[in-house]
Amino acid sequence: MSPCRVLTSLLCATLASGLATAQTTRALVSPVPPGTPVRVGARSTMDLRQETAKAIDQLVLAYGDADFSPLVAWLRSTTGASPNDVVPFLSLGHAYLNRFENGGSESDFLRALGLFEIPAQPESWPAWENRWATSITLSHLMKGLLRLRRHTPDDAVLRARVDVLWDRVARLAADEADRKLADSPPYLPYDSAATGDSKAEENAWEAVFLAWASGLYPDHPRSSAWEEKARLLASLSIVRPSDAAHFKGVQVSTVHEDFTLENHGLAPNPYYSVATLMLLRMGALAYRMTGRTVPADFDRNARDLYRKYRTYCGVENGRWVWTLPSDPVGDPALWPLPGLDEEDYVRSLVAQKLRDRALWLPTPPVAVVGPEPGSGLTPDSVLGRAIQNAKVAWYYLDGAYLWLDPGVPAED
Repeated sequence: MSPCRVLTSLLCATLASGLATAQTTRALVSPVPPGTPVRVGARSTMDLRQETAKAIDQLVLAYGDADFSPLVAWLRSTTGASPNDVVPFLSLGHAYLNRFENGGSESDFLRALGLFEIPAQPESWPAWENRWATSITLSHLMKGLLRLRRHTPDDAVLRARVDVLWDRVARLAADEADRKLADSPPYLPYDSAATGDSKAEENAWEAVFLAWASGLYPDHPRSSAWEEKARLLASLSIVRPSDAAHFKGVQVSTVHEDFTLENHGLAPNPYYSVATLMLLRMGALAYRMTGRTVPADFDRNARDLYRKYRTYCGVENGRWVWTLPSDPVGDPALWPLPGLDEEDYVRSLVAQKLRDRALWLPTPPVAVVGPEPGSGLTPDSVLGRAIQNAKVAWYYLDGAYLWLDPGVPAED
């Protein structure tokens, strides 16, 4: 089967029915319950890691036999695609690498490699390069290349394919990273806490990308500059006015004094509050997976924002829900963060996701996925649903599966 047919992972979309859809404030059951809605049981961290792998694998079950050739053909013929359009290739590549790690089948490795090759092809890259969210999406590919290199079977042909892809992505990443050395990012307006559109998320995702670029290519002559900018942007992701943070002499703030984070006109916005935390987790993961100590910049005010965010989470009819309006809508089970979240809480989120048998929305096996320009990330769009399912797989991959990898150095 060709790579185009092998598909079974911030961060904006419009979620719909099947998740929380009410946009009215709910009565809070318990912001931080002493127990969990459905107790998974006292098990090892490795058990939890395997549960997250099962959640991610739902992407393979839905898209493993899908024909993506119409989407691939479109990527090769346009310069107007979104970076979102390649996320299904990348998250599915990671899902197959998970299968390879746990089962050792070379066919899973081959499928992962083929999937990672598609977005980086010279014919496909112009469709999504140098635009909004290119950098964070490229980091998802860079992470895949690191995993491929670590797991390549003893096969000269496969090693050559991985090396060619590694070299190509290294050039793409260097060009993208050099663009980030300009004054922007951080994103304007620097003082965005009370604008209804905080720049916390954007600053954080650029920090993620630069953390990966500096970690994967330490011998590049500008690697240290990339890493310095990564730390700066991480430190400017969650900042209050009283933190007196400045860039180029201008004050930077992204949250209120009480750590309320505004976005999409909502104050607070639960989705973007936890999305910012997830992005900083992704940046910390980049340091850990490349054998470096995580800088304190990636933890600046994160635990305070997390405590604020948890006040938006409650239990309703045995399910974790957000008790405030959110845009996009959703629920806490989209975002597992072991190490930041309590372990019982994480287990209950993962258990809820597995009971739902869905990542974003329930998705039976899909036959064909093609381009749908202008359709948006909606449940009625086959591509939109694939993108959103792939993004949730991405959150589970970075937030929990790779974070709990025993081969990755633990946090200091």
